[in-house]
Amino acid sequence: MSDELQMVMALEDARVLALCEQDDATLDGLLSDSMVYVHSTGLLDTKQSFLEHVRNGPIQYRSFDRSDIEAYAAGDSTVIVRGVAVAGIEFDGKPIELNFRYLAVWVKHSGSWRFEAWQSSTIS
Repeated sequence: MSDELQMVMALEDARVLALCEQDDATLDGLLSDSMVYVHSTGLLDTKQSFLEHVRNGPIQYRSFDRSDIEAYAAGDSTVIVRGVAVAGIEFDGKPIELNFRYLAVWVKHSGSWRFEAWQSSTIS
């Protein structure tokens, strides 16, 4: 794996950890200002609405176990990460386990990698 892909994977790990720890300050630094986050339910978040949800619910991520992860460069400034995940969440205080496939997009902005997009689909 190239140095750039390793860097993005480390940032992806940091993003997931910050999500589970509700660390909105770390997430704010990782997310692109133009980020689009499409949840497995179809809910669409911008950076601002996503950070607000991290701060105040109703969804709280408790665990996020990933597998079958593949990362590849799409040109010089884009990395696509895809995989399978099982997320333990609380929705309005009720525990739920979600199984889904996902696609995460990281883009290099002015020399720094930023999380640009997320799309996930539930696995039944």
